[in-house]
Amino acid sequence: DYVVLEGPRFQTISMCPAAQYTSQFMFEHRACAPTLVRDKTLVVDQGHHVYSIHLYDSPATGECVGGEFDAFVGSLHLA
Repeated sequence: DYVVLEGPRFQTISMCPAAQYTSQFMFEHRACAPTLVRDKTLVVDQGHHVYSIHLYDSPATGECVGGEFDAFVGSLHLA
């Protein structure tokens, strides 16, 4: 079950169009119990290249990244 929690926020990174959104899904694996996972995604269109960056955490298990993803996105520079 893939659910979009926050629709796309459009922005510019290194003069390239970008979009950021947050979703969640249930991660299931035979080696662990099913876990609800949050996926923060950034997509940057650099013309001939499209970059997709994902950050996964799981607030349901207490694994939260807080503002780390936003700090990371703010530090990006595409040459």
